[in-house]
Amino acid sequence: ILALIAFYFDKKDKRKLNLIIMEDNDIADNYYYEVIVYTGGRANSGTKSNVKLILSGDKNDTEPRSLNKTNKDLLQRSNVDSFIMSVDRPLGNLNYLRIWHDNSGLAGTASWYLKFVVVHDLQTREKFYFICQNWLAIEKGDGQIDRLIPVSCEEQKTKFKYLLEKQAKQKLSDGHLWFSLIARPPQSSFTRLDRLTCCFV
Repeated sequence: ILALIAFYFDKKDKRKLNLIIMEDNDIADNYYYEVIVYTGGRANSGTKSNVKLILSGDKNDTEPRSLNKTNKDLLQRSNVDSFIMSVDRPLGNLNYLRIWHDNSGLAGTASWYLKFVVVHDLQTREKFYFICQNWLAIEKGDGQIDRLIPVSCEEQKTKFKYLLEKQAKQKLSDGHLWFSLIARPPQSSFTRLDRLTCCFV
């Protein structure tokens, strides 16, 4: 019975890992980025509002790009959503990310808790981190739904608070075998069924 339950939740976890080709990509563009968006695990963290972003580099900026205009299953609680974005030429070293939504979600789905965004240059393999750890909400936090997030330097990425939160959650949700049956991170390759088997062993 527990194995069937674990298998059911493993299937649900797979739906939380999405790889999406952006709808507003131009077929003529031939330079690609992967934009990986991590939504928080707090209550009502997900959003059904229309979310857009702009990436700014030292060589070029993107136009506003839509993340979930037609697919409302994206950017939900604890999701890790990956978007393939094409541009006409390299952006260079990224400086900042502007991200916002239109607050159009209904019944408690307007606000959004954004943990961080990772932008992966698929040609150079370089990764840029944009740490938010904040609400984009009118009624929560500081009331902002439009944020300008500078690229994180190594010092920021290793800040005590960031590491503490990340490591504490990692130890509870993934490091502790029994607890991880409930709080398994969706991106982990170690499934709930695998974990349950280890528990019984």
